[in-house]
Amino acid sequence: MNWHISLFRLWRIGWEVVPTLKKVLLHGVVPIDHEDGLQDCGRFPDEANLRVAPRCEARSTTEVLATDIHPADEPDRAVNDRNLSGHDAEEGILRTFKEAGGEVVGSVRLPLVNPDFSAFVQRAKDLNPDGIFVFVPGGAQPPALAKAMWERGLNPKNIKLMGQGEIADETALRNMGEAALGIITGFHYDFNHTSQKNKDFVKAYFEDYKRNPNFFATHGYDGMHLIYETLKKTGGKADGESLVNAAKGMSWESPRGPMTIDPETRDVIQTVYIRRVERVGNELVNVELERFENVKDPVKERMKKEKK
Repeated sequence: MNWHISLFRLWRIGWEVVPTLKKVLLHGVVPIDHEDGLQDCGRFPDEANLRVAPRCEARSTTEVLATDIHPADEPDRAVNDRNLSGHDAEEGILRTFKEAGGEVVGSVRLPLVNPDFSAFVQRAKDLNPDGIFVFVPGGAQPPALAKAMWERGLNPKNIKLMGQGEIADETALRNMGEAALGIITGFHYDFNHTSQKNKDFVKAYFEDYKRNPNFFATHGYDGMHLIYETLKKTGGKADGESLVNAAKGMSWESPRGPMTIDPETRDVIQTVYIRRVERVGNELVNVELERFENVKDPVKERMKKEKK
């Protein structure tokens, strides 16, 4: 039996491959990074995850975060990395923050590869905002940005620092140290999540790889779970149409929490957690403050309302 199923890790690969999938009617699962519109450019590609999803997780998590921070009297500034996911995050936080009554005093887009944040941080400081929202990719950029903010007196002790989970994952926190205390993020996964499913996942992952899982690991786990379960449901039929139809409406318990593939949009429906970096014992961890369940793609939800 020949199975033609693709699991994409990066949105750049997805944009390149989806047109081919569309032509040959194959099935694709995007378990990580993609921004607004990727799955709509092909006939089949589903979303088993997200980092930036449902259709854009940057929108869903930032809009939830903006709603949760009570912005009525807090001028805010947005800083984001100059890529498509960063654009979606920026649009999500600005739109929802303004709709909730907040005032945005500035916004800036950074170069994709930017080791020196000092000029951008100084511009933000000069505006004297009550809060700053940041979107940068995981890796070396979060600690570099935190260091620049700390050196210029912008830290969670005197300003509200907010962002997506990439700026506060385990590796970033280890590199940022005390500068991370108090950062507030909206995200869908952290290895400290207290569900039994996640505890078992973390234990098994650590036994195999000698490190804790990050959000990339859960994306791969959920993407492969979806592929496996859809093949079971179709009895092994692996053509695109059969697999997509099988995936629609499918639900399961993920290490991140309950997951569902929206039968109408093929986007993920999941829980978004609001967390704050705190010191627990000798470790810096993301402590869950609040959760928003069954979060759908806000763009498509608005489109539905506008049609009515």
